[in-house]
Amino acid sequence: MTWRTVLTAFARPRDRDTPRRLPGRFFGLVLIALSLSLGVYFIDQALLATGNKGTHGTFTVVRCAEDLQTGHSGRSTRIRGFTCTGTFRPADSGTSPDPSAEFPSQSMRDAGDEVAVQWDGTFYTRTGGEVAWSAATGAFVTLITLTAGAFCLLTGFGGRWGPRFSDCWELMPSGAVLRPVFLSFAGVGLIGAVVFFCLQ
Repeated sequence: MTWRTVLTAFARPRDRDTPRRLPGRFFGLVLIALSLSLGVYFIDQALLATGNKGTHGTFTVVRCAEDLQTGHSGRSTRIRGFTCTGTFRPADSGTSPDPSAEFPSQSMRDAGDEVAVQWDGTFYTRTGGEVAWSAATGAFVTLITLTAGAFCLLTGFGGRWGPRFSDCWELMPSGAVLRPVFLSFAGVGLIGAVVFFCLQ
């Protein structure tokens, strides 16, 4: 498959109801942009969690405070997470420790707890398999949404008054080439997401 095949498929649909397809194509474009942004984020988190990016060190907790989120009514609140303050000591002895570091945590931690983290220059990310598997799961899920976005952009599926999925799938331009490609990418994303989700 070449880029010319994709461009030809997009420019010459088999049916001519282009106006009905515009909302679906816009939705596909938005989905692609969102998927790429989240994919970059999850890959970055996976690299930090595995120690392949940033500065490795130990975060010593001094205290943790609840992050509260107020409901729409303004009457109810729930705990969104915790922000822990403490000291970050890099594993590299040549780098000075940061005595006023802040670390987001999903659970309350006691004073004196030590957490292995990775610093990317702005934020601290906990290292370890659980965080890495979670980030990898998110990355593979974005591969599925990226495939869905490409399908919507190409066929116009996804609009409120747009064509049905079965029609888009059967009448897809250059379908003999693109259908296996879409299925392969979606399959890889699904298998990867399930595998890494089970590893958490």
